[in-house]
Amino acid sequence: MGKCLSVEQLAGRGNNIVCGGTAYGAGKVAANVVITGEPIDLDDGVVAVVNPNLYKPVLSETPHVTAEHSTRPDFISTNDWDGYLSWLIECPDADKEEARFRMWKDVIAKANAHISENMENLKDLTLLLWMTSIASSKYFSDWMHIQDIQIALDKHFASQISAGSSSIVCELNNYGELIQALDTLNRYGNRIGENVSSFAFQMLMSNFGLKSKFVTERFNEKGWNIHG
Repeated sequence: MGKCLSVEQLAGRGNNIVCGGTAYGAGKVAANVVITGEPIDLDDGVVAVVNPNLYKPVLSETPHVTAEHSTRPDFISTNDWDGYLSWLIECPDADKEEARFRMWKDVIAKANAHISENMENLKDLTLLLWMTSIASSKYFSDWMHIQDIQIALDKHFASQISAGSSSIVCELNNYGELIQALDTLNRYGNRIGENVSSFAFQMLMSNFGLKSKFVTERFNEKGWNIHG
């Protein structure tokens, strides 16, 4: 029993699960019964809750593929993240992921460009949030180059914040991106330096016209943790 259940791959439990909040994420839950205080927010909805005696996990990091894609090329050794994402986009059953993979291409390309050429001019904190989400995903968890980019961006913003920079921004285009940024901070905030994480939370709350201190106090009253 707990506040919420974050599921990225498979959460297995032979008995029952009770959450005061909800179960959310991109994975599945293997349990006899799942009871939540709020509607289940898994990608596949209630269908993502499966019988632990019937569920046979698929030991794969990539979407289901047909015979012509049955062997994943070795993109890691050549650091071909662009080719890897293109390959994922072409995989069958990847339709709902295609937009995300295309966005990841843009994010990694921008991050690489900043690190290679003009890191000192990087002011958009959302680039770090998106890279943190990518580095934390099952698709890039074993990809050291992607992990190194995320760490480099985190160190850059930690330095900027410590120096009292007033030019840091969070460039969000719509409400959906704001929710996505908050979700990333909630799920993976522990991968970001504490000062950076708190600063990001402050900036995201300002989009709602709220002070982070006020929101933090309300969370504390409820006994909730801000970042997971």
